[in-house]
Amino acid sequence: GWATMAGQRQELYRPLLGVAIMALTTALAFWALILWNGVVLRRFEEERARYELEIMESQERFRLLADSAFEGIAVEIDGTLVDCNRRFCQMFDYELEEARGKQMLDFTAASHRELVAQAVTSGRESLYRSRGCRRDGTEFELEVEARTIPYGGRQARIAAVRDITEREEIDRLKHEFVSVVSHELRTPLTSIHG
Repeated sequence: GWATMAGQRQELYRPLLGVAIMALTTALAFWALILWNGVVLRRFEEERARYELEIMESQERFRLLADSAFEGIAVEIDGTLVDCNRRFCQMFDYELEEARGKQMLDFTAASHRELVAQAVTSGRESLYRSRGCRRDGTEFELEVEARTIPYGGRQARIAAVRDITEREEIDRLKHEFVSVVSHELRTPLTSIHG
């Protein structure tokens, strides 16, 4: 009897011991998984922070390059200026925050708005001339070259804008000088010939 009972008790405890070991193993595996996820999550956060820093540095380098350009650079989406460099703002006499969000045609002289709208809608990528309009309403000669680019997951147009007022004035003076010299050279020859 007693040996039989002890044996039955022992048999009774074996399944319970197995369940306890299984529960303990499962709990340890669960905690190990939590710790592993913590390590992986920390590594992921470190990588994400590193990539964000690289992106910010890249954007800063791009901003420095754009602001160092000798021509105005403007990015527009659906006719609205979304970004520009310092030279563009100086050219049109606006602060950056004032310029962003304005319609691109606001920077165009009324006499050239149809030309610019047609260039934008047709996706024209060749150089063309236009007239700009500053904040105070004064107009000036422009040379524009634009193309379509992906920007922030959307299609945008980036334009390089040059103020060619001085160049136009120099060309006008050259033409005037050549005309005067040509006239003066012909006049004495006419009287001598005459």
